[in-house]
This record gives sequence, structure tokens and C-alpha cells, in this order.
Amino acid sequence: MVNSMMHKSFFIYLFLIGFCLLADRAQSQETKSPGALSPREELATFRTLKGFKVELVASEPDVVDPVAMCFDERGRMFVCEMVGYPNGGVAKGEEKRGRVRMLTDADGDGVYEKSVIFADGLRFPTGALPWKGGLIVTVAPDIIFLEDTDGDGKADKKRILYTGFGLDNIQQIVNTPTYGLDNWIYAVCGASGGSITCPDKPDAAPVVLRGRGVRFKPDIPGSLEPTSGGGQYGLAYDDVQHWFVNTNSQHLRQIVLPDHYLRRNPYMTVPAVSLDISDHGAACKLHRLSPFEGWRVERTTRRKDGPDAKRFAPNELVPGGFVTSACSPIFYTANLFTQDFLNNTFICDPANNLIHRDILEVKGSVFSAARADADCEFLASTDNWFRPVSLTVGPEGAIYVLDFYREAIETPLSLPDDIKAKLNLESRSKGRIWRIVPEGYKHKPFVGLDQATSDWPNERETAFTCRPDSQVVGDE
Repeated sequence: MVNSMMHKSFFIYLFLIGFCLLADRAQSQETKSPGALSPREELATFRTLKGFKVELVASEPDVVDPVAMCFDERGRMFVCEMVGYPNGGVAKGEEKRGRVRMLTDADGDGVYEKSVIFADGLRFPTGALPWKGGLIVTVAPDIIFLEDTDGDGKADKKRILYTGFGLDNIQQIVNTPTYGLDNWIYAVCGASGGSITCPDKPDAAPVVLRGRGVRFKPDIPGSLEPTSGGGQYGLAYDDVQHWFVNTNSQHLRQIVLPDHYLRRNPYMTVPAVSLDISDHGAACKLHRLSPFEGWRVERTTRRKDGPDAKRFAPNELVPGGFVTSACSPIFYTANLFTQDFLNNTFICDPANNLIHRDILEVKGSVFSAARADADCEFLASTDNWFRPVSLTVGPEGAIYVLDFYREAIETPLSLPDDIKAKLNLESRSKGRIWRIVPEGYKHKPFVGLDQATSDWPNERETAFTCRPDSQVVGDE
């Protein structure tokens, strides 16, 4: 009897020791970053839906800290590099390391092997849009137009179109210039707003935003006017120009009441102009594959055990697995993916190292966004350094992912001082661009629109296309 009890006690002792060792090991894995991976190693960490594959398009040193991109009519890729992020969480100061880089796929194999700096000495470029042979770039406090007049691949002419955009929050400065179907260029301004003036129209009254976005016609100086806001970083529309934005925790919002209609009656007030359309709620649950970073575990533990725990939302008392950094929504209207992906929206969540997908459905006069994948995400990585911050649909219909590859992407404004002191928040001189395509896809050389004729849609197999079943919701 005594021997039996001693044996049981001994096994319980061994079990407790083993449990403690496993717990220590798990805690060590949780708090210690494995460090940066090579592009090839990172590629092996991706998990995407069956029938898709991920390809590397470009990586450091050819691209560093990418946050926005676009293609021009010749198939060249222009990428905004936000090297100076996070700058203390604000866009103020003398920071001038921002760049716009031009990448070229010279041999047509889908890999952009040639890289030149198109423009440098910028503050924090957050969006680029081709226009009349040049490039419109949002770089708060300005929107500028860059031109390469001598054809050497570098901008030698710069003109400020508008200025006065806010600089208070680096994650909410003017961004994502987008050419609308109505020939206006739209952009998001977050909560930073500003009092906007046009250097070409110095006598015109400033346009005060107060949380609204903007639109303008680049060939008409002084045409800028407010648009309904409600977004933070990213702007998208469907093929009949319903607009969609997001905030860091509200991953998909629809602009329901356009500002140019509301201005007809300046005496009417409305409680909101945008609507959270996710049927799975704000700060929704995500299927994260990466381990929780140690500093996230530490921060949420302090919140949960601290005297102010009640003021935090439940999702802010756990280290991850919920939408906290949503950005760059896109609406898929191309034809490279199957019909199942039409009416789909995609958003990045870099804090959770993944891309989330929703399916839009008509719900009365607005849309409703339903989770597309029940037990997984469209793309997720086990690598904590994978930081998808921007999505673009390419000319062939693939989804391009800008990977702001670094250990930490958190704004310093939300970090305790002692945790912030332990993290390297600065640029790690890395960056990757990935392309998501169907399995079996083989890249074809880009046929430039500058070489197109009136028979262009019949000349190439990878033409830009829109959905044949466009749905109009509400009255635009």
C-alpha cells in the first residue's frame, strides 16, 4: 500500500516536472522571435485555399518597406516605400526617407528583376496612381504629381496639387488615390483631416475636411471637394462604384450617404454616412496560424490584470486572433479566379499575419459581408514577420500582396514605454511582394495599353474584365 502510494506520488511528480518543462518551452517559443526568414523560407510558411498558390514577385533589396503600389499603362510597377515608419506614431517631423520605386519585368516571366528609385526624399508616401504619363502620389501633407520628362526612369519634375492634409496619426494620413468610374480621383484621409488648399488657386477658400475624404479632377486646379469618410487606410469600389473602406477594427464598411448629396441641404444632420456591413461583427474572430508574440502576451496580461481592465473591449484583452489592424480592402472584379470569387472582398490584417475574405450579399439598400471561409483564412502565415499591408488586383487578375516584412508593426502610441524600449520598431530594410494565382497558372508577358488598338480586348487573353452580373444597390 505504502509502495503503491509512493509510486503514484513519484509519477505525479514526474508529470508535474514534465508539464512545467513543456510550459517553459511553450513560453520560450511564444516570447522569442525566430528572426527574419529568407523569401524562400517565408514562402513555405504560407497556407492558402486549395486551388491557389503564392509566387514571389520581388524582394529586398529591390523593394523595402512597401505600403502601396500600382501598375501603369506599360506594365511597370510603382511601389511606395514607407521607410521612416512608425516615426513615433505621427507623420510630423523631418523624416525624408520615403521613396517611390519603379519595378520592371524586362523578360516577361512575372518576376520584377529591375528596380530603380523613381522618386526619393519623400516623407511618408501612402498611395500612387498613374496619370498622363506621370504619377499622382499621396504624401501628407501633400498630394503631388511626379513626372519623368527625359525618360531615364526617375522623376525630374514635381508639382504640388493640394496641401494641408493632417499629420497627427501616421496610420490615418491621406492615402489610396483611386480613379473612379466618374473620372474623379478619390482618396481617404482617416481622422486626420486637414484644411486643404491648392497652390494653383491661392485665392480659393480652404476645404475643411473634419474626418471626410476627398475627390478631385487632376486637370482642373481647385476642383477638390469633400467626400463621405469613415475609413482609415484603403479604399475600394465595386464595378458600379459602391465605395468600401475600413478602420483597424471594422474590417469592412460601406459608404452609404455620399457627401455631395448631403451638401444639398446644409441644415440637415445625419448620425453617420458609413455602415459596418460585416455580419460577423467588428473586431471579428480570425483563424490565425502564427504564434502570439511575447510582447503582445505581456501587454494584454497587464490590461487584463490592471485596474482599467473594464475599459478594454474583450478582444483587446487577448494577444491576437481578432481583427485589430484591418487595412487595404479590395473588391475582386477580374476573371482569373473562378466565378465563386466574384463579389468577394479581401482585407489585410498584418497584426495577425493573414488576409481575410468576405462575400458580399445584397441586404435591402446596402450590402452585407459574410465570412467566406468557415475555418481558415484566404491566406495566413506561421511567420510573425509576414505583414500584409496592401492588396492590388493586377492586370492579369492576380492578387498582389505587399509584405511590410518586419518583426513589429505596432504604432508606438499603443505600447507601454518599457515594452516599446525592448522592440525594434524601425525599418529592417526588408520587403516582399507576393502574387496569389490559381494553381497551374502560367504568367504571360504584359501587353502594354500604350500599344493597344481598337481591337485590344481581342488581342490578348488577360484583358481587364468586369463582372457580367453587376449589382446596383441603393441610389448613387
